[in-house]
Amino acid sequence: MPLDEEISLNDDDILDDVSTADYSSVVYSRDWLIETFIEQIRKNNIDLNQKFNRRNAWDDVKRSRLIESLIIGLPVPEIILAEKYPQSYSEKSFFIIDGKQRLSTIAGFVMPDSHQSWDNAQLEQLKVRRELNGLTYKQLEAECFDEHRLFLEANIKCTIISEYQSDDVLYDLFSRRNSSVCTQALRQVLHNGPFANYLIDITNELQPIHQVLGLNQPDNTFFDIEIILRVIALVLFGQQDYQGNIKVFLDKAMAKMTQYWQHYEEKVKTCYHAFNEAINRLSKIFLIQEIGRPLTVDKSDHFNKRLFEVQIYYFMSLNDDDITAQSKENFLSAFKVLCHDPTFQASLASSTQTLAHYRVRFESFNKLINAAFHKEINQFPIKASS
Repeated sequence: MPLDEEISLNDDDILDDVSTADYSSVVYSRDWLIETFIEQIRKNNIDLNQKFNRRNAWDDVKRSRLIESLIIGLPVPEIILAEKYPQSYSEKSFFIIDGKQRLSTIAGFVMPDSHQSWDNAQLEQLKVRRELNGLTYKQLEAECFDEHRLFLEANIKCTIISEYQSDDVLYDLFSRRNSSVCTQALRQVLHNGPFANYLIDITNELQPIHQVLGLNQPDNTFFDIEIILRVIALVLFGQQDYQGNIKVFLDKAMAKMTQYWQHYEEKVKTCYHAFNEAINRLSKIFLIQEIGRPLTVDKSDHFNKRLFEVQIYYFMSLNDDDITAQSKENFLSAFKVLCHDPTFQASLASSTQTLAHYRVRFESFNKLINAAFHKEINQFPIKASS
């Protein structure tokens, strides 16, 4: 199954936890000139995190076509921004809800030294204005007065969300506008800082999680980052903070680790090292593409992040020498039985993320681990009782 379809399936538990209790907000739209967008980006009033640009899903041909569309006056999809709160200075600043690729393309073309979103910031493979192929922004400005003016005076409809009472409004709008992108992409923006940068940095290079997900490059949807965050958050904060709402739990964990990064940095790095060791141990039992997938008769290739996190959580507590030919056989036999258990199956469903289902999932797997590997592990990532 394509990863974007898996993301849609696997994001359901996050979206189920988005509250619709208070959607009051102020929404207004206006046409902004490209020149206005550029000025706002120059002032850092629009948050274009440069680390995110390494995950840019567009190539230079698509970027060039956007610039050409603006020059020749073709309509371009609207940009949706949300005002940042609290505002700490007189000028408003904004999160990008929809339109990051478009704004990154414009910024990277005009300001390639400070916004490196293009591989090579010059126009290529244009279909209508072919004479502009090969030009950089500086060359366009110096040699093509009319085209440069048309570019700067082109406008894009900009919708701005303000005075929202909860960021649930932003998550819901983001998911509606970006169905193939994990909500972690928005969480990275809302909680931008050293922890978000750490997650980007480690996953910008190929990691074991990418092998598990069947990827040969970092994930443009940030699904790889969400999987890592879920495990780190459960290990460090599950006992004290998880109350059954995974969206709120991940938001709070992200905020806490961002605010107190100096305190949590070594704990996070130790946890991530253990995370990768757990994947390595799992790969001694399963094929890498079987990790995080149930073993049933109608074996699905769908990655299930709820199963993956329970596998990782307990394999982090094992040692390499616990995995022998006999323990592997014991584990696989018992795991196949567990995967057919209706109660355990229900605990893996995205629509049943209650504390009770978490306990079923982790307690069942804990018993399996202890029996298969002759261990006496007695730990759970959430409180034993409500």
